Amino acid sequence: MYSQHLDSIKYFNKRAIDTYKNNSGQALGYLHKAELILQTSPNDTLQTKINQTYAITYYLKGNYGESLSYYLSALNGFKRLQDEHNMARCYNGLGLIQQGIGRHNQAIQYFEKYLEYVDNKDPSAAYLNLGISYLALNQIDKASQYFDESFKFSITSENKSIKLAAKNRIAQVYYLEGNLEEAILTYNQVINESEND
Repeated sequence: MYSQHLDSIKYFNKRAIDTYKNNSGQALGYLHKAELILQTSPNDTLQTKINQTYAITYYLKGNYGESLSYYLSALNGFKRLQDEHNMARCYNGLGLIQQGIGRHNQAIQYFEKYLEYVDNKDPSAAYLNLGISYLALNQIDKASQYFDESFKFSITSENKSIKLAAKNRIAQVYYLEGNLEEAILTYNQVINESEND
């Protein structure tokens, strides 16, 4: 019976993951069902994964307070489990929340922690987010460095959406530095490349 409960919890968590982008209400319903089963068959690993799915779902809904709470719970669980991959995902989520509410110094700390634990070779999104937060703090030189790094890694990893976003931010830096000619040229490149995709 215990094994069936664990399979049901995994099933409902997977269903929530499959639906949270398009129907957060339905995703929350699946997570609630998983939690009801968890009450009868406690499992720290699955509870931690459920917390992470709650965090992402609430983030996508724009409910940053709930998302923050669940991300912190999930992060603590993944630390206990020594799951560095999911710890990295939690640090990234926490950084996005802090960035979303204008706490850029905290966002930077979380994105840097993400980079310590991330297990893939494409840090382009993290570098882009670091650049965005440094730009919001008016540290244009540092922001520019991170946008350049993001752009460079996005080419290597063939991540077209990050490549365009980084290039767009590079154009913004040119504009802020008063280099209007280079800003216009770069913005036009972004427009042309996005139309060709």
